[in-house]
Amino acid sequence: MDETSIKAGRHQGWMKSAYFWPVFGDQDEVCFPFFPTREHGNVLRALGAPGIHGRVLLSDGYAAYAAYAKKTGLTHAQCWAHARREFFDAKDQDPKGVSQALQQIGELHVIEAHIRDHKLVGESKRMYRLTHSKPVVAKFFDWIDQQFQRQGLLPSNPFTKALAYTRERRACLEVFLTDAEVPINTNHIERALRAIPMGRKNWMFCWTELGAKHVGIVQSLIVTCRLHDIDPYLVDVLQRVAYTQPPASPNSPPGCGNSTSPTPPCAPTSTASAVCRSSRTPVSYRLLRARSLPLIAPDIVWNPIPRIKYSSGRTPVSYRLLFRAGLARHRTDVRLEVNHEP
Repeated sequence: MDETSIKAGRHQGWMKSAYFWPVFGDQDEVCFPFFPTREHGNVLRALGAPGIHGRVLLSDGYAAYAAYAKKTGLTHAQCWAHARREFFDAKDQDPKGVSQALQQIGELHVIEAHIRDHKLVGESKRMYRLTHSKPVVAKFFDWIDQQFQRQGLLPSNPFTKALAYTRERRACLEVFLTDAEVPINTNHIERALRAIPMGRKNWMFCWTELGAKHVGIVQSLIVTCRLHDIDPYLVDVLQRVAYTQPPASPNSPPGCGNSTSPTPPCAPTSTASAVCRSSRTPVSYRLLRARSLPLIAPDIVWNPIPRIKYSSGRTPVSYRLLFRAGLARHRTDVRLEVNHEP
């Protein structure tokens, strides 16, 4: 589990800082729960109470995860990549000491690379770690104790802080030695949540907290499909959602919104990559709908009638786009016009 920031919602005219708390499951599934703060209680809200004894929580050194593991009785494993990062950030203060630390941590990753290359799993993987990684870990922590005995290391020195950070988390950093299913670091979840930092450079923020929750839902689906290499399935899901049949209406023409018709006139039928060719509203516009109104097969014309008065006397295009995406700034009365003619 990890957390990453996002701008979502407004407070007194400013965008608020909120957080996604991505969770990487043991079946290679990822979800992106959204919470408006970084408080410790969000870990419990995201994970709930563990129902199976012996589960392991892998995270960085944030105290919220340690508090949750202590409260629930989970085994808490921590990331060696974050420990390495603490030393790397102190390279300007003590280049020689940092070089020694990075070299020893690098030996652990060389061992892990050998395990991946030879596809060791289960007991063979655990025994290989105990045979090769455990002596390296013991030597590394002995070296840390020796560094603390040196003269002239101030508590405020970044190198001293890196030593203290690692030594305080020794028990959590050693969990991977005895459990073959625990990775040595959280790089896999760092790669999975990359969509959020990339989004901060593209769409930059979410106008509302509700919109941020929807971003988390969509990213959970996309990232999980990508991990399992089932992108065609995702395309099929989006096409089926776009062409969902509305409830039958007595005024609807035949073939439109008829519950007895299992497939919309232009919906994909055989393959997930089928292309729908029609003069009707594109899929992208169908997905831009207000609140939870059902998607309708014919052309849709949205006419927002805002209760507020603009100086120009017209509704700006930016407002209409925000409204279609469900991110409108103000409440509106909506009139839905449906054109059944092709």
